[in-house]
Amino acid sequence: MFIKKLTKFVLSGMLLGAIAVAPACKKGGGGGGDLTPPAAPEYESSFDEMKDIPNQIDVQVKWITQPIDDAHNLGGEFNALKDSLQISAEDLGAMASASFKDGKIEVSADLSIADDKKAEVEAFLGKVQAAGEAVAGIPKRAQKVSGWLVKMPMKVPGLAKKALDEQKAKLEAAVGDVKIEVQANIEMIPNLQTEIIEKSKATVGDVKNIPADSKDKIAELALAFSGKGEFKASTGGDEEEAGGDEDLGGDEDLGGDEEAGGEEEAGGEEEAGEEEAAE
Repeated sequence: MFIKKLTKFVLSGMLLGAIAVAPACKKGGGGGGDLTPPAAPEYESSFDEMKDIPNQIDVQVKWITQPIDDAHNLGGEFNALKDSLQISAEDLGAMASASFKDGKIEVSADLSIADDKKAEVEAFLGKVQAAGEAVAGIPKRAQKVSGWLVKMPMKVPGLAKKALDEQKAKLEAAVGDVKIEVQANIEMIPNLQTEIIEKSKATVGDVKNIPADSKDKIAELALAFSGKGEFKASTGGDEEEAGGDEDLGGDEDLGGDEEAGGEEEAGGEEEAGEEEAAE
């Protein structure tokens, strides 16, 4: 009797453990992909770091929506594979769409794809699956960057003081043109501090809106992977139509609407706990 109870307890524990480690369903708002923001470069001085922060803000914001561009960049491979297999965009799209939306990697038996091609198809579907996970992670990316931006105005005064101390120390030993340059750096520091604080605060609102603003773009992407739309070539974040200028439609059901929007109240969770981006 005791052994039966113990066995039951162990099996229950194993089941709970399996549930705990099961991948989160994207429809539940989990999001996925690599959620590590770009790291800032190493700087020779605090002054160099201050000068680069406005650029780093742009880098972090770009990182949030990078999965959309990366997914569109799979368009060339989608079209090449379709031609290689000699199947329709819709047939390949049925498999790719399932991978993108639901994470399913399955080669349709109905298409009679040759064995030597199946591995190629599965490899492509794996890339599509990863792209879908990364796109679903946009709200969490926005949350991380939002928290980083909120902390920036609190970080900058200390950084400015360090930069000022460094430059003043350099000024004592500087002569000629170097002295003029260092003096200019010293005068620049308060302006840099103001610029960083203002840009951080102004950007937070935009970042909070990114998940909702991205929904139409994600719908276009889902349509492209289904074989019923066009992939777009990305140029520095702006997407240019690679194949015509037809409206790819915001009315496509995203299949669970990966909700790039749902959990996005990024801003409020500026929780100091989300050890965000590029500190």
